[in-house]
Amino acid sequence: MMLMGVMPGLPKMWFPIVDVRDVAQAHLNAIKVLEAANKRFALCGDTYTFKELCEKIIEKYGDK
Repeated sequence: MMLMGVMPGLPKMWFPIVDVRDVAQAHLNAIKVLEAANKRFALCGDTYTFKELCEKIIEKYGDK
């Protein structure tokens, strides 16, 4: 909950975000592409700070 329009106590941390549909596509590609066998892949669509994530959630769902 925001207090008077301020978000106190939010750490300056960055979070990588990826769409679950992209993860599903990566799984399919890992099965289909022979060069991907026995390899690991990291996915990242966007990177947001904790504050930016909070703002996006409030924008979409409101401040309740």
